Amino acid sequence: MYSKKNIVLLIAVFYLFIISCNQSKVIHNSSKSTLFRYAQNIRSSKNRDTVIVYISQGNKTDSITYILCKNTSPKTNDITRKIFYVPIPVTHVAALSTTEIACIDAINQTESIIATSDIFRISNPTIKKKFKEGTILDLGTSMNENREKILIAKPDVVIKTFFSPQDIQKDAILLQSGIPVIYINNWLEKSPLGRTEWIQFIGMLYGKEHEADSVFSEIETQYRELSNKVKNLQNKPKVLAGDMIKDVWYLPGGASYMAQFIKDAGGDYIYANNTITGSSAVNIEQLIGYAKQADVWIGADCMTKQELLKKNNSYAYIPVCNSKRCYNYHKRRTPQGGNDYWESGTIRADYILADLIHIFHPTILPEYTLVYFKNIE
Repeated sequence: MYSKKNIVLLIAVFYLFIISCNQSKVIHNSSKSTLFRYAQNIRSSKNRDTVIVYISQGNKTDSITYILCKNTSPKTNDITRKIFYVPIPVTHVAALSTTEIACIDAINQTESIIATSDIFRISNPTIKKKFKEGTILDLGTSMNENREKILIAKPDVVIKTFFSPQDIQKDAILLQSGIPVIYINNWLEKSPLGRTEWIQFIGMLYGKEHEADSVFSEIETQYRELSNKVKNLQNKPKVLAGDMIKDVWYLPGGASYMAQFIKDAGGDYIYANNTITGSSAVNIEQLIGYAKQADVWIGADCMTKQELLKKNNSYAYIPVCNSKRCYNYHKRRTPQGGNDYWESGTIRADYILADLIHIFHPTILPEYTLVYFKNIE
């Protein structure tokens, strides 16, 4: 027979077990996403009320858990455990980068944006019009936004690109004040469709899942149809990507979404054997070694060949820079410095793929007109 003391102890252990199960339920269920099929840095629960965003490259234990609260009062954000509560649907949003603005615009919710940053970088005509009319708040730069203004504006949520764990510490004042911060980490996705798929999360915040599903489905279908056109081609041009900043060339990693773009467009990326998802910094000597066989260059950060050589005379030693197959992504750049490639292009994977196919294999899409890329003359 159990003593009274043992019975009490067993009951206590049982309740601790139940509590433990309940506390881990969010993480366990959310790890089995039925929504995100391409994206690797985000997962959702089956009923879409919990979303996990992975914030450390290659580390699936370092994450933020978002509990989406519909018709219920959200609890206090747990900054230490990185569990944040978001009342949905949102109607007043601070969107701090062009990536988020593009997603919001694609589901026709642009009017909900009451604050943003880096106004000069934005291409969206509605945002520019609202700024001119004084109906949208300028929060300064996206790397150091004015949090006091955010506290005054009291948006339902702040949506921003995630750069480092220090971002959470900096945003603690917002989280403690009950303003959820949604961190978008799609720039580290390995596939273009994985990057686009984050629009589903934005749709969940607005209660516009159907609209987001529809947008993504259209892009996915067109992307697959385009990639199938070049899937079995044997003649693949060798492709150089990126450009120099000062004396360092930043090559997209071989496991990056840009490397996948090149592969899906029928190109042979010169840095494909690299295994990182971000960018690698190489000096000009290393770059010349990689690029000596390149047939096409995409991603030049200049408008003309004259500007290119004026920027750095080292370009003269890269064979492809002296050819007619050099392309920038500035076709939709604004006079103020904005570039729609970094806005709508962050979700329109199908448009970028079509651009690249036309550049690599002009006869495949003979009547096509480039959307984002432009030949450097």
